[in-house]
Amino acid sequence: MLFTNQIGMFGLFAVARQRAFQSDHQEINMIPNGEQIMAEQLAWLEQQQIHVSGRFVEEVFPKFNPGVFSDVLRREIDLSRYGEGVNKFYFTFVALGNTTLKFHGQHYSRKKRTVEIAVRVPLEAVLSANQEETIRLMEKAYLEGIDLIGTLPLVAPFDHMAFRRDVEAIFADKDWYVADLVNNVPG
Repeated sequence: MLFTNQIGMFGLFAVARQRAFQSDHQEINMIPNGEQIMAEQLAWLEQQQIHVSGRFVEEVFPKFNPGVFSDVLRREIDLSRYGEGVNKFYFTFVALGNTTLKFHGQHYSRKKRTVEIAVRVPLEAVLSANQEETIRLMEKAYLEGIDLIGTLPLVAPFDHMAFRRDVEAIFADKDWYVADLVNNVPG
């Protein structure tokens, strides 16, 4: 079974949040409807510069968890520091068995200045790896994705090597993902 995952601040499912409003000394409780929640999520996602997702078989989850990368990189990286050539970076980890579907590659939108890159992570390696080894395989794939930015015909300068160095600095702490891992397992 194919499992697609985009985990971020809002998780896989929207959870209604209770809000209290004061009106004429009376507290009114309101739970936002689904449309309000979806609009908030979309607005939040539109503001994000980095998007990390995955296409993978369910047997590798939760150790193969793209959401950890999303949370940390969104918090630590500001793409505008590297130039105007890339406004948004969409990265997809791919850990699938034999399939005729093409889920890997790269694309650049000159108009929006967005990069979309998908990199394969060897499924057999992930299946036999523990949590830490899986994260290391994913780190390697993410850095390969950053390298691919350098092959794209960007409309403005973008220092992908500085971007790579900053991401490598995050990955240098072997436990960079631990705190966010707990928050990114649905359950």
